[in-house]
Amino acid sequence: GQYFDLKEYNVQNFASSDSSLEDVKPTVLKEGQITVEKGSTVHLYCLGVGHPATMTYTWTVGDKALTFNARVAQSDFGRQITISNAVSSDAGLYKCSCKNTKGSTDSYITLKVKESTTVPDISITKTPASLYVHDVYQ
Repeated sequence: GQYFDLKEYNVQNFASSDSSLEDVKPTVLKEGQITVEKGSTVHLYCLGVGHPATMTYTWTVGDKALTFNARVAQSDFGRQITISNAVSSDAGLYKCSCKNTKGSTDSYITLKVKESTTVPDISITKTPASLYVHDVYQ
């Protein structure tokens, strides 16, 4: 599958439970766009950092709450959604709302789903309208 992944940022020490840190609302590290082929699996990841580090994540697509089912799943404490067998209706503007006790921040990811560029194997056999078999035995 394809990933839009924020795990590349090493933030585990930034959002610690150290009581000397000032309480701040979350900040989302990256937004963007991802394009996948129809039928593929896509992973969207939202990572908020702040203090306190305990975050809640809410996902919407367009203006509707994202519906989770066998094909669309949420994981990693709500930070990641996985869409299996992507279809054109999965395309849209995804919003991840990240919230802690000091406030919330929204992150936006645009998902585009394009038709597959793979050409299927096709075999065409032309048969003659009439076929004559001549007797070669005498």
